[in-house]
Amino acid sequence: MSRQTSFAVSASPSIDDIKRNALLPLQSWWDVLVAERLAVWLVWLILRVMPGLSPNAVTAASLLSALASAYCFLQAEYVCGALLYQLSYVLDNVDGILARFTGTTSALGGIADRLVNIAAYSLNVAALFLGFEGDAFGPAVGIALLLVYILHLAVARDLAKPDDRVWANVVPSGGSFLARNRLLYPLSFPDRHAILFVAGPLTGWIVVSGLLVLFVEVASLAGKLRRLYVDYRDAPPG
Repeated sequence: MSRQTSFAVSASPSIDDIKRNALLPLQSWWDVLVAERLAVWLVWLILRVMPGLSPNAVTAASLLSALASAYCFLQAEYVCGALLYQLSYVLDNVDGILARFTGTTSALGGIADRLVNIAAYSLNVAALFLGFEGDAFGPAVGIALLLVYILHLAVARDLAKPDDRVWANVVPSGGSFLARNRLLYPLSFPDRHAILFVAGPLTGWIVVSGLLVLFVEVASLAGKLRRLYVDYRDAPPG
């Protein structure tokens, strides 16, 4: 992603300015209903209080919060871990919105953001399940989640995205209720992460939430593999 300066940034942008110029056209339900709303307000505050703050600095803060949440999960401090993981995720939204709004997107920032996302998820799954003493089945669920996640990353490289501004490989049709409300199909990755790192720890149903997410992950992976097979089968020879 090359550096952009598509419009002049107002010294005191409104919330609507930020939403109009920096939000992605489609997002997960968890983003649209929760995380993105908090992120927009934080970007609004940053532009007033720390206008020189770089998106990469926010990405670093997101990583630190994810490391702290993993430590809390490892210590069975589940409420603290859930809050810190969501802080990390909201900051992950903030860096992208801030970069798009200020025209400071970059290839380095995109790579850093991707690596932080992978590290945050992997470390927190390991901390939440591999160190879980409440159920002997917990470590097996954690290992399965990590293995399926690796497969998702491998398959996603070869799947074309319908829109460069959308991170998902499968999106609703343009005239649908979901598209009109900027919503991806339910239970995309951020929705699953909310179940895994918020609903599970806060309710105590950690293994149950892990099994539910694992089932959805496997079903989603099967759909991606089918699409990849069709793409290869229909590709012209040579």
